Amino acid sequence: MTLNTLEFNRIGELAYQALRDAIFSAEFAQGERLNQDELARRLGVSRAPIRDALNRLESEGLVKTLSGPAAW
Repeated sequence: MTLNTLEFNRIGELAYQALRDAIFSAEFAQGERLNQDELARRLGVSRAPIRDALNRLESEGLVKTLSGPAAW
């Protein structure tokens, strides 16, 4: 494992926690459409950790993929 991998994993975990916390604190309305680009800008990270976090949240049943690119 390289330092870059460790940094990416940490950023991904932080993005996941931030989004999960936002969901449970009702920062997003139920059914609200989430956009990777917007979330990446808000959290100050690239789209990759956001995409990974959203995929993880989807596997937990907290978000759902919608048709169209970069939409949950």
